Amino acid sequence: MIDFANVKQLIIKGTEVYEATRKSNGAYLWTKPLGKLTITGSVLVGGSYSITRTNKLSPYSTTGSINSGATVYYGDTIKLTAVPHEGYKVVGDGVKETTFKIETNEIPANCYMTQNFEFAKDSITAPIISNVRNSTLADRTSIIFDVRNDNLEDVSMSYYVYDTEGALLVGYDDERTIDGKTSAFNVSTSWATEEFPWAGTIKVVFEIEGGATGETSEAFDFRTQLAQATISYAIEGGKKVVVVQNPNDMTVYADLYYLNGQTWEIITLRHMVAANHGLSIEIPSTLSGNVYFTVNLKVNSPKYKPSQTVAVLNVN
Repeated sequence: MIDFANVKQLIIKGTEVYEATRKSNGAYLWTKPLGKLTITGSVLVGGSYSITRTNKLSPYSTTGSINSGATVYYGDTIKLTAVPHEGYKVVGDGVKETTFKIETNEIPANCYMTQNFEFAKDSITAPIISNVRNSTLADRTSIIFDVRNDNLEDVSMSYYVYDTEGALLVGYDDERTIDGKTSAFNVSTSWATEEFPWAGTIKVVFEIEGGATGETSEAFDFRTQLAQATISYAIEGGKKVVVVQNPNDMTVYADLYYLNGQTWEIITLRHMVAANHGLSIEIPSTLSGNVYFTVNLKVNSPKYKPSQTVAVLNVN
């Protein structure tokens, strides 16, 4: 019988090479090139992994960085480490590091790495909201806006719309995935027109999901500015009048003032002017010379801002 404790090397049938190194007690500890290390786990976008042999018994191997496919030995300690790319981090159930040791003369099952490394953006460019508009079709009013995602990866997000008072508009939250480098992504929703839920500025907030954080918000005023009136002076039926021309395609009401010294005096309030029509408004007969007039056009709808026109008319 061979005393293996005192045998340094043995070749069997010319092919199997056994190696040994001295233990502290002087005996030989047997090692064997067991085979090739195989890494079967996948790495998602955003990183890679490194393989390091941190400990060894075989005198013919080295510690340090190795690759998948490297020869491993009894007594090797192998460490796999997730390596995020710049701007990424390990997230979810992904592991940052895993270590296993080869303690038999066979490659153990856990020598085959099956754990995925999952990465996500550590910081992410918040999508940009642009081209916000609203439209009314039949009895529905819609918000439509575009979103640009400048990130290389897809971004999963929820978006929320808040009214002027900062309250979330009920029922208006939605989760979407926007493809990486999407230049324009159209988002739309609608309400019954009579339920159109705000009278002023709204805010759209995006919350990034999938391991990253960030948000963007923009304030948009969906109330449309009424086109300004044109005003002119005339004498009709022997009376001095200002002719207010309404260029809007809806009936509005006009508030007309003139400047009396340092004070704007009211001539008329809520005088209705039909869509795309003019209306003559009588002014005091005592006015003469260059007179400052201002007219506000308004409409009974929170979606429209009033317009104001100021003009100097020569009153004869």
